Amino acid sequence: MNIFLINMRTHVPSIVRAAIPAIGRGLGTTLGCLGLVGLASLLCGLFLHPRGLVAAAGAAGVAAIGTAWPWLSIRGLSASIEFDRRRGREGEAATFRLRIRNRLPWGVWGLSVVGDFGSAKGSGPVVSLPRVKARDTAEIRADFVPSMRGEYPSGVPRLACGFPFGLWEASRPIEVRGRLLVWPRTYPVGLAIEAAGGTDGRGLSPRDRAGGRGDLMGVRPYRRGEPIGRIHWGQTARRAELIVCEACSTAAPRIRIDLDPRREVHAGEGSVGSREWAIRVAASLAERGALLGADVSLACGGRTIVATADAGRSGQVALLDALARLQLDAGPRLAESQARSHRLAPNEACIRITTDLGLLRPARDASPSRGDLWVVLSTRGFDPTIDLGPEAHDVSPWLWIEGPERVASSLRGARGVAGHAR
Repeated sequence: MNIFLINMRTHVPSIVRAAIPAIGRGLGTTLGCLGLVGLASLLCGLFLHPRGLVAAAGAAGVAAIGTAWPWLSIRGLSASIEFDRRRGREGEAATFRLRIRNRLPWGVWGLSVVGDFGSAKGSGPVVSLPRVKARDTAEIRADFVPSMRGEYPSGVPRLACGFPFGLWEASRPIEVRGRLLVWPRTYPVGLAIEAAGGTDGRGLSPRDRAGGRGDLMGVRPYRRGEPIGRIHWGQTARRAELIVCEACSTAAPRIRIDLDPRREVHAGEGSVGSREWAIRVAASLAERGALLGADVSLACGGRTIVATADAGRSGQVALLDALARLQLDAGPRLAESQARSHRLAPNEACIRITTDLGLLRPARDASPSRGDLWVVLSTRGFDPTIDLGPEAHDVSPWLWIEGPERVASSLRGARGVAGHAR
């Protein structure tokens, strides 16, 4: 008996403490308040006056109708959702179609779509329907503007009904017939990579594209970042604009992009945080490189995404698809990815994307090469409360991005990478 009393004294307080938050959440709802009213009316009817029983019965009736009617209504409904396209980009509107079929002999009011659909974090109803007629099918079309990369609906959307009193919502899952894959937003990059990394190799056959070391193919206008030695001065003087010689390439240029995904070196959260902006920068550089015929590989969080020049448009699509689905908090440490990247060919150009905080906290076992190009995002531009002070590092950034509003102009003014081979 003594042991039983000791156990009761030990465990009962913890059980009560654990139950108090749940009770508080229940009483904070409309149904919980109605239950309190019914209980108070019942006590008044039992101990003070019988009229309290009438109020208690009324409260019980309202609670019964407010819970039974939504439950019955939602049982007779089925819904499906489908987007008008398979892929999109951040900030671009996409249209989805919602079909709701009502098998009941009465109409249903107060329907809404809830769940992890309307935003990356999923909150609030996305679509509200006033009524679906008896034994009828309703269809609506609405625009959806994703603010963050990913796959939408990212969770399981649900059709909810709280009619008539909104005391409690019954719901059931919506069939997803077509999801939308949202690519990261990209920006124009002023990048010249015809001979990026010096990848013209011995024994490789000439390619039907421009390069920097093969036979002379012709001349063309100068592009930002190209070496002065390729300028054709005679044609330049004749046309009053810079003209360069274009040679045949014997191999596809190769670019390696290393993205630092560590949460501790980034500032901000969600779509406005520096991690997502670093992904947008990486996607812009990778897309530009693939568009100009380079073999592009992007390493992030232990994964390596490759888009070869021979794959063409399909390689670019596969790269952007992988970036859209990229899970930042999964996979090995960045150091392992970096170690693998430095076992690649020594003539491969490497672009590293991190923050100024990442330069002060390098990943363990990472050994960057002197010829690497660094794209550094300022954490203060994404979180004004961060002040790193005058701490120095031994890296001279290739691109310094002070904040989200400077991303487009910084990428547009990027110099060529041809002179930065390792």
